Amino acid sequence: MVQEFREKKIEGLNLVRCLSAYHAPTLAAKLHETSLAVAEEVKNLRSGVSRAAVVCLGDLFTHLRTSMDQELDNAVKVLLHKAGESNTFLREEVDKALKAMVTNVTPARALCSLINGGQSHLHSAVRRCTAQHLADTLESMGPERVLAGTKAGADRVVPAIARFAQDSSQQTRYYGRKMLFIMMTHPDFDKTLEKYVPPKDLPYIKESVSNLREKGLGEMPLDTPSAKGRRSQTSSVGHSRSSSTSRDALNTTDRETTEAREVTRKTVPRNSLENEEYVKDIIGLLNAKDFRDRINGIKQLLSDTENNQGLVVANIVKIFDAFKSRLHDSNSKVNQAALEAMHKMVPLLKDNLSPTINMLIPALVDNNLNSKNAGIYDAATNVIEALCQHLDNYLLLQPFCTKAQFLNGKAKQDMTEKLADLVTELYPRKPYAVEQKEEFRRTSGDGDLKEQPLHAWNSLSWQCRIWFCAAAVTCAMENSDNPEEEKPTASNESTDNGAEAATEEQHMDFSTEIMSVTEMEQSPDSSPGLNEENTEESEIPNIESLQTTDIEAGFPPDFDKFWKVVDDNPQDFTGWVYLLQYVEQENHLPAARKAFDRFFTHYPYCYGYWKKYADLEKRHDNVKQSDEVYRRGLQAIPLSVDLWIHYINFLKETLDPADPETNSTIRGAYEHAVLAAGTDFRSDRLWEMYINWESEQGNLREVTSIYDRILGIPTQLYSHHFQRFKEHIQNNLPRDFLTTEQFVELRRELASANGHSGEDAQPADDLPSGTEEITDPAKLVTEVENMRHRIIEIHQEIFNHNEHEVSKRWTFEEAIKRPYFHVKPLEKIQLKNWKEYLEFEIENGTHERVVVLFERCVISCALYEDFWIKYAKYMENHSIEGVRHVYSRACTIHLPKKPMVHMLWAAFEEQQGNIDEARRILKTFEECVLGLAMIRLRRVSLERRHGNMEEAEHLLEEAVRNAKSISESSFYAIKLARHLFKVQKNLPKARKVLSEAIEIDKENTKLYLNLLEMEYSGDLKLNEENILSCFDKAVKGALSIKMRITFSQRKVEFLEDFGSDVNKLLDAYDEHQALLKEQEALKRRAENGSEEPDEKKMLTDDPTLASAQMLDGDMQVNQAAYNYNAWYQYNYQNAWNYGQYYHPT
Repeated sequence: MVQEFREKKIEGLNLVRCLSAYHAPTLAAKLHETSLAVAEEVKNLRSGVSRAAVVCLGDLFTHLRTSMDQELDNAVKVLLHKAGESNTFLREEVDKALKAMVTNVTPARALCSLINGGQSHLHSAVRRCTAQHLADTLESMGPERVLAGTKAGADRVVPAIARFAQDSSQQTRYYGRKMLFIMMTHPDFDKTLEKYVPPKDLPYIKESVSNLREKGLGEMPLDTPSAKGRRSQTSSVGHSRSSSTSRDALNTTDRETTEAREVTRKTVPRNSLENEEYVKDIIGLLNAKDFRDRINGIKQLLSDTENNQGLVVANIVKIFDAFKSRLHDSNSKVNQAALEAMHKMVPLLKDNLSPTINMLIPALVDNNLNSKNAGIYDAATNVIEALCQHLDNYLLLQPFCTKAQFLNGKAKQDMTEKLADLVTELYPRKPYAVEQKEEFRRTSGDGDLKEQPLHAWNSLSWQCRIWFCAAAVTCAMENSDNPEEEKPTASNESTDNGAEAATEEQHMDFSTEIMSVTEMEQSPDSSPGLNEENTEESEIPNIESLQTTDIEAGFPPDFDKFWKVVDDNPQDFTGWVYLLQYVEQENHLPAARKAFDRFFTHYPYCYGYWKKYADLEKRHDNVKQSDEVYRRGLQAIPLSVDLWIHYINFLKETLDPADPETNSTIRGAYEHAVLAAGTDFRSDRLWEMYINWESEQGNLREVTSIYDRILGIPTQLYSHHFQRFKEHIQNNLPRDFLTTEQFVELRRELASANGHSGEDAQPADDLPSGTEEITDPAKLVTEVENMRHRIIEIHQEIFNHNEHEVSKRWTFEEAIKRPYFHVKPLEKIQLKNWKEYLEFEIENGTHERVVVLFERCVISCALYEDFWIKYAKYMENHSIEGVRHVYSRACTIHLPKKPMVHMLWAAFEEQQGNIDEARRILKTFEECVLGLAMIRLRRVSLERRHGNMEEAEHLLEEAVRNAKSISESSFYAIKLARHLFKVQKNLPKARKVLSEAIEIDKENTKLYLNLLEMEYSGDLKLNEENILSCFDKAVKGALSIKMRITFSQRKVEFLEDFGSDVNKLLDAYDEHQALLKEQEALKRRAENGSEEPDEKKMLTDDPTLASAQMLDGDMQVNQAAYNYNAWYQYNYQNAWNYGQYYHPT
């Protein structure tokens, strides 16, 4: 019965296939029910029925095409789930059905269905199948359609691609990278990545895209099937043959072909399996935990290279990817053995090593060339020599340039010298290789580097600059009088000493030039010395020959010329750059100290120059002074991770390793560093350096303690730290990396969770110590694994919380393009990002994080007073001394000529009762920026508020006397008169001040208006004569006709309202009528073209005197801060409309 029922189902499915092929319209009427029924049979436990249903779905996709769009979600889901089956034939049919789906249905619907059906499946085979067909769909659509806002748009596709690109399966990752490769041709792809890829995945995806652009997609890797998988494939062949259906049940000949093909592919070639097993074994040995196994792996690799080179070459990338870690192994024996083996393998492999050069060079030189172990240093040097002898030097140029740029210490000197030899040898063979670069073509017109403009030199990449230097050296050697010196032949030994000295000098200059080039590349603008945050310096080759022997002699001859520039204008940053370059070139220590010390009083945030200063002292064997320079620099810019790293490396180089206090000193420096800069989002290098150092010392417990701290700090590489922490836990025993208290507590916690308190049950009041060893190996392994699992579980919660915090800040951090100090203005979008980031952190972060972010901000935005003011306002709620410290740094160092921040600082000190300090701040600033009205008035108001009226009056009188213009004198005269009248109640003295000012500035309307205002404030009857006198001065003065009429109108109004003599009123009216006639005559004359009206000659609104003050340098005052026009706007035009009472005659 069961067999008969199964056959009927298969027959029904074949009937559906026939209907789809020959009667598609008939089937379309009941397509939904049919599709659901077929999909349900795909889940059938009978593989024959299930396979027939899969084949049926494939035919439905083929013949009904887009009519199947509505049925895709369910159909694709069941097909993908079947892709995880062990039956090979069934998987094959699923693959064919999905290919038919991708080819025939609407691509956008196919994308949605594939993502929904298999993206998050737990089975790796299902995810691989999903990624494969998703890649095919993307390829058929093209990136333009995917990103054009379709239903399956970028918001769904791009996160799915990112997930597949990071999958645990190698083949799935390949298809993920393939999709990235397809999509990255779109011009907006990078923006799309930043918009839709989760922040935690974005760095890895960007790195993958970068590698794809550089190296291409490559070939698809082959996942080696497990033994279980191979057995299932074999068994599935026979099972499939017993089935009563196949994909082509209507054409049985194709079935035989399919079965023959499956039988053929199930047998894997023996040499391929041996290949995979060999790679697995050799990588296992190279990555073994026991150092003896790692050494055996190195010996085995050397032996195979000598005896079976083809096998090694066929898998060279995989093998050397594991081998590179041994080149800087923490165990010195393994490290040296790997280097010695590498030295022997280079002549054997030669150019076969080219695919691995970019990963081998960093592993080879990073630590080994600075190693104090003579054996390791010699072995590393021998490997480099062997590479230069047996490989195409053109392949070595790029990695050597990169390492010469970023190394320090002796390694930088060695790599620079090797690079000089490399390029000098390479240029004659490939003279036009560099000219293929666009920058080179633009700037190499006449071939003379010295004649090119400086901006053209700065625009070159640093590789091009090195090529230029090499070309110059080569040309000089070719044009020399002794051409035989060019070739390293035996005849060189007989040359005279002078020629040898000249050659040595040429090579020294070239090495020094390359050092200068690599320093210039550190600048974001590719100009020498302008990057204060990314410069890495070290000793200059043969520097002993440059040191002066008589430092008590006078300063270098051109020092005064450079010094005068910066002494006259300390804000001239370019002048400082030239001065510091000059003193470094002259190697004159007293001159350098004077220049650097003065420079840092103005620009303490230039971390690169602190490093230069310290290196200069060190080159003169002044280790103590060099240490002091580092300490001063770290005090000025404690958030500089780079400066901390340089200082710690300096300590490692200069401290005596035999001194027992050395390690505690270095550890103390690390602790100070992470306390000062460890909460910076970009502080990962410092933490990594600390962890690596403790690991080298064998302090596993200290390593664990450091991880406990860093895993809770939001940093850029937070995920990387957690992965390394898990490796640390898995590779060591809990007893070794936990303290005794932590170990006992964890053991008791696990024992309690398992229902007992230890290995032996004891009363609750007599708990075991928890430190006893477990003798049973099985129990020991179980306990160790449980402990590791529990530790990772605890830290996983911390990591999850930290990941959430990072995701909230990632967008802000990504938008920070210039985290270092520079005198050039920041873009508006950068300033906006800093403001929004600060507001976010103030609202959501802790006080410590807010302060760190402010400190980071005022490094990048040191010349913007808005951020200093915001910082000070925030600190007012937390620390009075903190506010004072912020204002002090802003005003005395970075913003010495910004008025607003000085005024706020003075106001703050006044709030705190420090009146003398407030006076000092304002007075000092006024002496720095002369003639600024707002500062003088703030000083006056300060004295007035505290009852010092005489000093306030004296300040205003002094301002009147020292005014640089008549209008400025009138402005201060008005202020002085108002002070005398309103504050001191001294009307006669105020009247005298304004009257004297009117005699000097007879056309200033405000003087008359203020005098009238004061006269009006008294008894009008007693003060009538003074008021009329003021009116007469204005009406009969040098004002414009329009203003004289205005004052005349007001005079008539005054006499009408308050006058005591009608004769004076009539005289005033007659006088007013005469002025109106004069105005009419002027208008008629203007209409005839003989004269321009007075009202067009003179504007009644005088410009604000405060805005007329010119400031030194590039300082500009915010004129809206004291817009005195608003104080003196008297609109008298319509106030006295006497035309309605007195008609002109």
